[in-house]
Amino acid sequence: MSDGSILFFSGGTAMRATAGELAALTRDAVHIVTPFDSGGSSAALRQAFAMPAVGDLRSRLLAVASRNCVEAGAVCEVLGHRLSASSAAGDAKGEFLQLCAGAHPLTAALSKRALRAVTNWLEVFKKAMPADFPLPGASVGNLFIAGGYLAQKRRLAPVIKTFANLVKAGSVVFPAVCADMHLAVRLDSGEVIVGQHLFTGKECGRIEGRIADIWLTNSLCSQQKARVNSPVGIRRLVACAGLICYPVGSFYSSVIANLLPTGTGRAIVANPCPKLFIPNLGHDPELRGHSLEAQVERILEVVEADAGKLPSPERAVGAILVDDRSDYPGGMPERYLREKGINILKRRLATGLSAPLADPVLLSKAIYEIRQRCGIK
Repeated sequence: MSDGSILFFSGGTAMRATAGELAALTRDAVHIVTPFDSGGSSAALRQAFAMPAVGDLRSRLLAVASRNCVEAGAVCEVLGHRLSASSAAGDAKGEFLQLCAGAHPLTAALSKRALRAVTNWLEVFKKAMPADFPLPGASVGNLFIAGGYLAQKRRLAPVIKTFANLVKAGSVVFPAVCADMHLAVRLDSGEVIVGQHLFTGKECGRIEGRIADIWLTNSLCSQQKARVNSPVGIRRLVACAGLICYPVGSFYSSVIANLLPTGTGRAIVANPCPKLFIPNLGHDPELRGHSLEAQVERILEVVEADAGKLPSPERAVGAILVDDRSDYPGGMPERYLREKGINILKRRLATGLSAPLADPVLLSKAIYEIRQRCGIK
């Protein structure tokens, strides 16, 4: 039975502000985020401890933190902080040691309970940290999660629970899997790229080709497809959702990546609730050569690869939410969508200031109102 929650399959940046706005409207949002990032500050942690990427988890938990609690705000200041990026020897390390000792200016506003929780896990990380670990520019929240992960015998669930309690999170946040895995893609040219940071177009430039396939691997050194089961807890969250959303964000590394664990597609199809696709308004480097029709087809293909032949397309995608003033690549495939039984919902999603991206307030309100109507019409 549905509990009425709005469940999102997403990544880090694109949905961050919208997640925060939605948390102010309802406490019934669930965010399943990808743990496959192989770049940024997460990369150093993954290399040191063979763990999932936690940057998107930290980012989403901070996004849905309470806006009305002084203590939660103080914790967010600490866990949202990045160590000095200065090249001066010892700057970042000195700052990190201050945080571990509870002597950093940011820790002064923490309650005794919060200070103890934060410093305990930072101390665990300090003791386990390799001598050559790159501290400059590191996210304190990531270090805190890594320390908790090690303290909790390499389990993320209790760490996420502690983080959520400290910031009084208004939404549920979980990784798609808790395994140390990576993403690989094949381009139309046949070239295979292993490592999310190499094909997202954010750290290493835009890929020169269209993505034709995506899969999971056990290592950055392997192109071999790996299988991982969707955790029971994730499948339960999917089964109980009242609305399932594939939202804006990097199409392959955020949305599609969440659907790759075995069992996720079956859980989606088994839940009769509405399924909503919200395509990007702005440019996504991962969507080179993809029309809107191709994007819908890819979602259907990935879900069907796990669930088997769909009884009807709407069991995976029932509607798409689009901005009523934006142009989409390839135009709006109304005939295709009509033949698939997929409804087109047009709303004002962008403003003069946010364009070409969606405005977080307008997008969160649109999603909330769709759920309130208890259906997609």
